[in-house]
Amino acid sequence: WNDIQLFDGHYLHLLKLELRMKFGLSFLVMTVFAVPCIAQEAATAQPLKVTLETITGEIREAELYSINGDGELLSGKGSSMQVNLADLLSIAVRETKTQTPTTSARLLLAGERQTTLGVDSVTFDGDLVFFQSPIVESPINVTGLQAIVWKDDARVEQALGDPSAENDKVVVNTGDEVTILDGILESITAEKLYLNYEGKSRTINTDKVMAVVLAKLAETPTGETEVITEFTNGERIRSRLDSWQQEKLTLRVGNAKLIANVDHVARLEVRSNRIVFLSDLDPVEIEESTQFAPIRSWQRDSSIERNPLKLRLGSDPSLTEFRRGLGTQSFSRLVFANERNFDRLVGIVGIDAETMGKGKCVVQVRADGIELWKSILAGNQPAVPLDIDVSGFERIELLIEAGEQLDLADHVDWANIRFLKTK
Repeated sequence: WNDIQLFDGHYLHLLKLELRMKFGLSFLVMTVFAVPCIAQEAATAQPLKVTLETITGEIREAELYSINGDGELLSGKGSSMQVNLADLLSIAVRETKTQTPTTSARLLLAGERQTTLGVDSVTFDGDLVFFQSPIVESPINVTGLQAIVWKDDARVEQALGDPSAENDKVVVNTGDEVTILDGILESITAEKLYLNYEGKSRTINTDKVMAVVLAKLAETPTGETEVITEFTNGERIRSRLDSWQQEKLTLRVGNAKLIANVDHVARLEVRSNRIVFLSDLDPVEIEESTQFAPIRSWQRDSSIERNPLKLRLGSDPSLTEFRRGLGTQSFSRLVFANERNFDRLVGIVGIDAETMGKGKCVVQVRADGIELWKSILAGNQPAVPLDIDVSGFERIELLIEAGEQLDLADHVDWANIRFLKTK
């Protein structure tokens, strides 16, 4: 009897019978009995019940078994869901704890946008960085890191802002001053850091080391679909997704792999070339003024008062909280460039719940000076959906003007406002 594993994690028992004859002749007779079974190690690999949100805002409940290297989602039966990662805005798995645990160090992961991972007991040997983490497996290849930081300081920020292409930088507190040493990192143990400095191997006590900024390697590939993985302890890692296979989520940071147990994953937010949130962009023009309200500038991913974005949707009296969007107030005019030729602008627009039902204003979306959409918002009314064609337009304006109640409570949220490529 032999076992073979199928693509969906199930096993078959195979019985093979081989008969050999004398006189140099051999005949192979094979009788195969296929008996479906589930191996003990596969029995625990159950599909996860997840909530998918597409880039157009459609919500879909699904059973997710895996995500392959091409970004294709597979269901609990191993069959394709006909959904690709690039079609999604997010995959919600489970709730997130609100407080991130305290750790003794943080790893700055490679990538265009700085992402950190809290860890303990960091050591380095050869090309591998070893650590303790409740959410990801150790070790990670050094090519996946920008820096290791134990203590923050102005000199640490200086070293982080000016990495060398050839040498590593070690920020050391000598007791009299904080200094930066350029050299080649050799190893790190629990007690000592070894640095090749000016051609000689030097030893530094690790309790004096504030940070190690690694030599800047090749740039991380851009233009690929990325994910922001939010873990149950509140930590977030931005990376490329290598694969999701049963219990393991494999992320790629720089040229290194980072492996996490799916049990610790709360949510994946997808970033592809088909979508960009306006809160990730800088407006090319800004006009803001008030009549009686305090002067406050627009906010990224929070209300104008820097609270979570909260709106009432439809007839449901409960509030919906949004992670992404813009917080604005009247009068406001924000202009964004449509440089990548997106064809739709999608979001939900309303007056934030922080006004306690007050406020009334007029909102517009204009493109190259042409009005495409207009609505009157009131604090005691539900938010309204926005989905307009912006094909061929270069400059998109979000405009807010005060209504009958002047501008005292015109706290307008552009929730989940984003450019899309649907064609």
